[in-house]
Amino acid sequence: MASKHLFRSKIAINEQQPSDTPGSVRTEYDSSATAYKTYRYVQNGSIALTAGVPVSFEDLYGKSVTSDASAGNLGNPAGVARGAVTAKYYGWIQTGGYIDSVNIGSGGVVGEQLILTSTNATAGTIAAAGALTYPPLGMIVTAGVISGSCGVYLILDSVVQ
Repeated sequence: MASKHLFRSKIAINEQQPSDTPGSVRTEYDSSATAYKTYRYVQNGSIALTAGVPVSFEDLYGKSVTSDASAGNLGNPAGVARGAVTAKYYGWIQTGGYIDSVNIGSGGVVGEQLILTSTNATAGTIAAAGALTYPPLGMIVTAGVISGSCGVYLILDSVVQ
């Protein structure tokens, strides 16, 4: 018989005070998507986030993130914001499994891998970059769900399938 883990808190997106330990990772079954998804609890940096924004780690401990491409963390992808997160607030970002909207700016076809780019709050394809210059966020699985975004299978934290 499968066991069920009940977490202390819900997957909150925008909290002024932390309700979980920053850096915590958890995997949950999403019945609407009939798949497992993995999340990481983090503190946002100094730039407010919106849903679909790819972020990188600001620190070495996996506790703080930013969408600021000039921070020099393009080689340290963290995940994708699931909703609006005020600057310096806490929330869960998605790190594994399918997410239906990731900001890519333009382009991208099914099967291409995504990486962080030098444009704030935007991911790009390896094909557009010309090479695998940074670790991938994941792979495009549905293109053009919303203009300037695509559905992506994130691969940053392990997802049980």
